Amino acid sequence: MYKLTNCVALGVGKLDDAVALYGNALGWEEIQRKDDWVEMRAGDLRIFLVEDDETTPTFDLAVPSIDEAMARLQPLGFRKIGEKAGEIFIEDPYGIRYALTPKV
Repeated sequence: MYKLTNCVALGVGKLDDAVALYGNALGWEEIQRKDDWVEMRAGDLRIFLVEDDETTPTFDLAVPSIDEAMARLQPLGFRKIGEKAGEIFIEDPYGIRYALTPKV
C-alpha cells in the first residue's frame, strides 16, 4: 500500500561542510541545490542534506492519499510532527521519521 522511495533526508549543521565531507569521503555526487538543502546521489539512493537540526533521518513514504494515510497511521501510534510544501511529516512509535508524499 505504501512505498518507501529511494530518498532519505538528513539534517546537517552546515550544508556546504556536509556536501564537501560526503562528496570527498564517500564519493556522493551533488545533483541539485536549493537554499536550504542539497540532493546528492549515493548509488541508487538519493540523499537530501537539509540545513537544520531536526531532520535526522527522514524516509520518504509515497502514499495514494495523505489524508487516508494519516487516518490509518495515527491510531497505530504515528504522530504528525510537521508539514511543508505538500508533505506531512510523521514519527512512528519508535521515533523513526517519515515524509508522507502523494504517490505520482
